[in-house]
Amino acid sequence: MIKSKAKFIFFILFSFNISILFSQQISEEYINFVTGSLEDKTQVLSSLTITAETDKLTASLPMEAINYITKNIPVIGNVPGFADLALVTVPFVQPNTVENASKLWQVFNLINDDELHTLILSSFKEVAPISKNIILPYLPDIHTFVAESIATNKEEDLALIQAIELLEIMTDPSSFDLLFRIALNNQIESVNSAAVKAVNTIITNSQNSIIRFMSKETTSIEEKKFLFTLTQNNEKISSFLKAEMAEKALSATIIDIEDYSKIPSDVIELQLLAVKEIAKSTWTRAAPTVAKYFAVAQKEFEANLISETDFIEIINCLEILVTSYSSAALSDYLSILNSQMASPDATIPCSEQVILAVINALGALGDKAAFDNLLYVTYLPYPDTLVTAARNALANLKW
Repeated sequence: MIKSKAKFIFFILFSFNISILFSQQISEEYINFVTGSLEDKTQVLSSLTITAETDKLTASLPMEAINYITKNIPVIGNVPGFADLALVTVPFVQPNTVENASKLWQVFNLINDDELHTLILSSFKEVAPISKNIILPYLPDIHTFVAESIATNKEEDLALIQAIELLEIMTDPSSFDLLFRIALNNQIESVNSAAVKAVNTIITNSQNSIIRFMSKETTSIEEKKFLFTLTQNNEKISSFLKAEMAEKALSATIIDIEDYSKIPSDVIELQLLAVKEIAKSTWTRAAPTVAKYFAVAQKEFEANLISETDFIEIINCLEILVTSYSSAALSDYLSILNSQMASPDATIPCSEQVILAVINALGALGDKAAFDNLLYVTYLPYPDTLVTAARNALANLKW
């Protein structure tokens, strides 16, 4: 009796579940996708609309399509039709989970199609601001894609621009070198503009990377000058970093050669830009570097590579830094000028304005070590304005 009752209950429950199962009608879209050809599958996805009311089976079709692509292309190859299916499927799948991102990137690698690449990279861009950890593992692949695109494409490439913009959003220091060289060398305006914008964003978070890049001997003067200009024009970069970059740039351009007339003009230009930034920031830590450069600047001035105005700015920079390095460099230079002035039949060795700038700077610095050289000025046949300036400077020395 008990067994018969149990069998009856089981039969009722089984019948109820079967009726529920068959009452869930499978959508026509799902049936057409499962039973259809590659073209049929594409047609289903192209006309598919998923809402909150869409049943689970139908809503799973985009991922079914992605799985179909990643499963079959490695087996039968990228036959015509897979790219079309991917193009209508990818918009349904957001790379906001590890699994989705992995599947989309598999499709990216399996199908070489510019429109599809653009679509996938765009979807990565959309989620990158809030899902960087999900996108981060694909950075090496994105770097490779960008590098290969730059090497092979001579025209505007929308997928390449999407990739560069994605790297900008990621702001990872590992992207700096690649993007910097694109910004410096690429002639396609849209690509160059995207790369410059990306570099400007990344350098705000890559202080150590850009300082190392500026310091490397293998970094060309052109590259150093371009990077320096980018940092100086970037409002988001701290004055501290700008000054440190200026110090590195100046140090990297100090050249000791016999014929100073052979120093390239871009080296001179970078030197002067760096000195201006150091003076603007009052970066006293750069005083030893500026003092070392001053010895080179004297030769450049004599060779007419820098103007009198530029040379006086270098003198003023030493004054602004207010260190013993500054006073020693200026006093040594005044000693050289005095020696030239002390020669028989000597004329004033250089512009009166230059000598006046040196004397005034030594007076402002007030270092008593300059006493002998300033005093000697008063005994030499300098113009009265310089002798008067030397006496005033002597009065300002600190004892």
